[in-house]
Amino acid sequence: MASHDPLFEAFSRVSKAEWLEKIRKELKGQPLESLDWVIRPGLALSPFSHREDWPLELPPLPAHRLSNDWEIGEDIPVDTIPDARRRAFEALEGGVQAPRWNLKRPLKLPEWEELLEGVELDFVSTHIAGIQKVEEFPAIWEAFFEMVQMHPQRLSLRGSIYIHGIAFAEEAFAREMAKLLEKSTFALPGFRLLTVNGHLDFKGSAGVVEELVGVLVRGARLMDRYTDLGLSAEMVHHHIQISVSIGTDYFLEIAKIRALRVLWAHIMEAYGITHLPLPPIDVRLAAESQVKDPNQNMIRATTQAMSAVIAGVDRLTIPPSDAFQGQTATSFSRRIARNVQHLMKMESYLDRVIDPAAGSYYIEQLTDTLARQAWENFQRG
Repeated sequence: MASHDPLFEAFSRVSKAEWLEKIRKELKGQPLESLDWVIRPGLALSPFSHREDWPLELPPLPAHRLSNDWEIGEDIPVDTIPDARRRAFEALEGGVQAPRWNLKRPLKLPEWEELLEGVELDFVSTHIAGIQKVEEFPAIWEAFFEMVQMHPQRLSLRGSIYIHGIAFAEEAFAREMAKLLEKSTFALPGFRLLTVNGHLDFKGSAGVVEELVGVLVRGARLMDRYTDLGLSAEMVHHHIQISVSIGTDYFLEIAKIRALRVLWAHIMEAYGITHLPLPPIDVRLAAESQVKDPNQNMIRATTQAMSAVIAGVDRLTIPPSDAFQGQTATSFSRRIARNVQHLMKMESYLDRVIDPAAGSYYIEQLTDTLARQAWENFQRG
């Protein structure tokens, strides 16, 4: 008969006081605080955490997920349609699940038809970027939307659009955008038109709290802008996704993304949104974290990607390791960037466990500290 005794029951528990006594003995008179990791003034973390620091059961992070799976993203530059199609099919055959089409100019209906011909849109999400002027968006969206309507099977399309400066656009554009949001909510419900651009707030380890505050401010501004124009909070939130950068500080970046999920749940509560899931979190490696040495970038990409995945992101894009040398990335470097994510799924199984960092007192403590400081700063304005 199989035993159901608790694991490690034969080992006696070690109290916090006993651990601290051992640590002080090893420090030989140095204060325990000498081991603290000072992230920034006013934000330090002890390397020692114990169950007694968390007397209550830690609640699970807001998720609404059945697994820790995420989408593998890749940027597809759209200079010419044939070149973009070649790059796209190479990426899709290599396992990309979320191609992001970086437009160099607005595309017309026939160009959208040609670009996406043969792409099985039911099996991937579709993302559009490269729109530098908000005034270009309505024409781009109308052509894209018309292309979708011509093929009823595409009305289940999933994806998003990245538009810079949308929260600060002029009133006339905001009113037109509100109409598009309302229209697409019902006609193309799987597409999100509002992106909270957290990349502008990335400041590295020392600025992690300000980064989180910046994301909250941008997101709340979008919510306010379009609810003031008469849309419901639920409708506006339905269109939001959050896109952030991830740096090289392994544990801090895990905690940052986890804290962001906690913080955005507070934003939803403030707007009375109770039945919708959190918005998708899209993560890209911070440009500041990349160097000219492609081999070093490959190594960095692995740990950065692990931080993002362990934190529970919804979409991850790893740039090719030679993308920062001022030249076009090679097919080899693009394949390696994809395979980093395939390894995390197919060999490490990081897609199978929801919130794999849960229960790690060190990461939980760091998550809680970041969330508390960011929320206090956000409320102070």
